[in-house]
Amino acid sequence: VTILCCIFFSCWCFSFRPEQMNSSLEILDYESLYSSFRILCVVITSYSVTFILGIVGNLLVIWITGFKLKCISATWFLHLAVTDLICNIAVSLRIVDFIMSFSFLCRFSTPLIFFNMLTSVCFLTIISIDRCVSITCPMWSKIHRTPRSAKMISWITWTLCLIISVSYVTVSQMYFDISDCEYKLMLHLIGFSRSYQVVLIPKLVLLFIVPFLIISICSALVALKLKTLRRVGSEKPFKVITAVVFCFFICWCPYSIWPLIPIDGEDLATDFLVHEICICLAYFNSCINPILYICFSRDFKDRFTLRSLPARLKTVLNDGEETKNDTQTISKLTF
Repeated sequence: VTILCCIFFSCWCFSFRPEQMNSSLEILDYESLYSSFRILCVVITSYSVTFILGIVGNLLVIWITGFKLKCISATWFLHLAVTDLICNIAVSLRIVDFIMSFSFLCRFSTPLIFFNMLTSVCFLTIISIDRCVSITCPMWSKIHRTPRSAKMISWITWTLCLIISVSYVTVSQMYFDISDCEYKLMLHLIGFSRSYQVVLIPKLVLLFIVPFLIISICSALVALKLKTLRRVGSEKPFKVITAVVFCFFICWCPYSIWPLIPIDGEDLATDFLVHEICICLAYFNSCINPILYICFSRDFKDRFTLRSLPARLKTVLNDGEETKNDTQTISKLTF
């Protein structure tokens, strides 16, 4: 019902005409105003759909991984779902900000989205490293890969990400533009354009390029090891992790690279459109993981029902077969 309301709202936005606005706005360019208004309505609709899918999907994943499964892989996916849920909260704040013009909410949603990006990339890197270690070093993994160590690593990751996010916001200042608000570091001794790059380039390298290289190396090692051992049942978790990582970088790549591209001051409408598309893609990543889990479930081709949804997620998030295969691999390597 809520999704239908969002679609109805979008249709109303497209039927809107600038002549319907107050005559006091005659000095404005009606066509530009109309175009921006339509883009804004599509953005709000996209945010609403992302929020609905993300809240439902991530809460379901949290319920299954937190209360129904007791494996190490479930721990990682639990914390990844929590980070996406935080992003969904940021999306809800942006929706209220756009509709009610509560600009102060942007001061909360922007730090949340930075915190979400930081924690997501950290847990995706941890998941890739954990999978790589469990496949390439099974004997070491059986000894040191324990639920206690997984919980400890998770809480350390949350603590470090929180410290970094708070530090980033503390030493930064807020600025507003037509469509968004951002934090920029207070680098008063250098020019604005240079300080803009000083902030964004290290952020791009540390939060995007370096994790991508680490994950790529881990994925390559896992693929080579699986090809050598020909392990039955290990390809499915590997494909799930690969799909999640791929979607993360596809969704966050435009958001990370677009601010580095010089904009044409004469075509603000295009800049506004591309900027909002980048943000919508970044937010959409917060709801796509549960969809991927369902698509990669073993019985995906069977008839889909709401009752079968938890069982489908369990088949993907549970690593019970992984432990069995690891034992078989240890036997092969030992003898």
